[in-house]
Amino acid sequence: MKCFSSVCLNKLSELISLDVSHNKIGQLGLKYLFENGLQFCRKISKLHLSAIGLQDKGIRYLINGIQQSCPKLTELNLSKNYMNSGQLLEFCKSKMLCRQNLRYLDLSHNELNLIVMKSLIPNIRPSLIVLNLYNSPIS
Repeated sequence: MKCFSSVCLNKLSELISLDVSHNKIGQLGLKYLFENGLQFCRKISKLHLSAIGLQDKGIRYLINGIQQSCPKLTELNLSKNYMNSGQLLEFCKSKMLCRQNLRYLDLSHNELNLIVMKSLIPNIRPSLIVLNLYNSPIS
């Protein structure tokens, strides 16, 4: 995790896009990323976290981290984390979808169900122009 250290990322204050997809950083790596690095990168508009191994607490670290460190976020990719319906429901109820500037959200390859969909749809802002739910069995 040295690459996510505050010493490293504070030099990247102009960073607008970060992709750590397909790196099994897991929930502790995600917590570390937000607490020790991304607070210096407040201009990030694109955050790709596909297939990073999110687990139960990881979704909370994600929600808190984005709310505190990513005010300009327009694109969020959470695909292939195979999040369960409880994690997705927590995400939907967190006001993440109410962010005025969120335009792209990828939740493909996660475990959606009708309860999650009922929470997801009413919380989507009109500014969202891409919602990817591919290969997320909605049952």
